[in-house]
Amino acid sequence: MANENNQDLTRFNEQELAKYSSDLLKKGLNLSKKISSKIDKDNLVNSISSNRWNNFFIQGIKHYALGDIKTAIDCFDKSLETDQNCFESLFLRGFSHTLLGNQEDSKKDLDLALIKTNNHDTIFTLYAKGHLSGISKKDDDMIKYHYNLLSINPDYKRPYVAEEIFIQGYIYYLFQDQIASLEKLNKALEINPNFVLALVLRGCIFWNIGNYQNSLQDLNSSLELNPRHINNAHTFYIRACVHKALGNYEVAISDFNESIRLYNNTSSKIILNFNFSNFVNVYLERGKLLNYLGNYYGAIEDFNYVIEIDPYCLSAYIQRATIYYEHGQKSQALIDCQRALDIDSNYAMAYILRGKIYNESGNYQSAVNDWTIGFLLQGNEYQQSGDYKAAIENYTAILEFDPNNYLAYNQRSSARSAVGDYQGAMEDLAKARQFST
Repeated sequence: MANENNQDLTRFNEQELAKYSSDLLKKGLNLSKKISSKIDKDNLVNSISSNRWNNFFIQGIKHYALGDIKTAIDCFDKSLETDQNCFESLFLRGFSHTLLGNQEDSKKDLDLALIKTNNHDTIFTLYAKGHLSGISKKDDDMIKYHYNLLSINPDYKRPYVAEEIFIQGYIYYLFQDQIASLEKLNKALEINPNFVLALVLRGCIFWNIGNYQNSLQDLNSSLELNPRHINNAHTFYIRACVHKALGNYEVAISDFNESIRLYNNTSSKIILNFNFSNFVNVYLERGKLLNYLGNYYGAIEDFNYVIEIDPYCLSAYIQRATIYYEHGQKSQALIDCQRALDIDSNYAMAYILRGKIYNESGNYQSAVNDWTIGFLLQGNEYQQSGDYKAAIENYTAILEFDPNNYLAYNQRSSARSAVGDYQGAMEDLAKARQFST
């Protein structure tokens, strides 16, 4: 019976993974197909978990789920003093150290936990191996371990089953399968409604898919359960973005401000190792909203700060360039466009904005050159992401000022074919051949 369930799960994973086309997911699908047998959870419990869990360990799980990570570590310390063979305490303490940015302590705990479990494949062991592979920059190994852990049935007899299911949900989220991630997070929260980390991740997914009310409900619940949880700065950031999407701009600014305050009170080690991109995004999104609300100087200050801490942030340069352009400071805007292109010569938005400035300055040929490159790059990006309508709009924009551009016809032909406009695709292909000679 267990084997039948495992085979069903394998088929389910293969069907879900087949929806995606990236190289990353293809690797995972191939690895998933190679898995012929799964862990018998009952035998595993008997073979590697002869110890029973002490009260310190149970308390550690509760604090871990609440996002009270430092207290959780204290509990796992005491658990290991009581029973040095409680390898689950080592795993969860290792995962906790990761959340705090203590990579060396995390590695020590996870290495020792893997030794104590004799490397048996469980969700914890595979997640630990994936994390350690990530530290070692062995990305292929990390992908393999992460995909393998998705094929394991969590054992509901274990007191940390919600944490195991959460890990699976988190991995699905990393692999951009938000539906599968939601299913796992829902199960984790059915087992433990006070699982703050699961609430925050589910709230983030709801925000991504436009389910703003459910997002607010989850994010608010996480903060009510523990206002000081490990991800509270990120929670305020996501909630600010939700309020921004709903048009609650004053509330959004307040949440952005609180997120920044919390990040600034957070250990720099955590930010650099774990949340740096989120830290940057708070300033970026607040800057965009301040600009929208007419606070141009405040917006410029935010973008200046982002560039100071992350000199390669393309979005900060183009956002600042846009403000300069809108306020007549075209020379400053051109400098920022060039800085962005020095970082990434394929950055479409910089070409498009610079083309607009050239056009208004009477430098028409340079404008045409920049627009052609920019709209072609942007159209290709849309086409690769499956947004063929937007791709067609970009290729058409090129043909409005350069009706003989064979590259635009050729690319628009592919996009039209993808949406079923075969007559239009054939016409564009004929034009591409005509003007390419």
